[in-house]
Amino acid sequence: MAIIKFKKREELKILFAIKLPMIISELYKEARNKREANEIIRNSLNMKKNRVINTLELVDGFGNQFSVLVIYDNIMEEKELLKYNLDVEKIDFRILEFDFNNKIEVEDTIKYIKRAH
Repeated sequence: MAIIKFKKREELKILFAIKLPMIISELYKEARNKREANEIIRNSLNMKKNRVINTLELVDGFGNQFSVLVIYDNIMEEKELLKYNLDVEKIDFRILEFDFNNKIEVEDTIKYIKRAH
């Protein structure tokens, strides 16, 4: 008789979001392969390889549409991530703006935010 060990499903935790420049959000929308687009974003923003990310389309108080890159605390393989719904029902996290002309170190920002809590 085999022993089955159940693993509790990890909860996804949003840390913050980054407001994306219009050119990046338009390129992301047009990308045919979202996995490769996410990999490029992770590399460009110096994130861990399997950091969970998601993009959202939002509208500000003036009716302007913009995209944000949602950064999660979770690190997981793509096949694990397929079990999750990444829809965001409530915006109760920070939306940060970075200067995309400079080098961006998202993992350093994550460490800073975790220490602040």
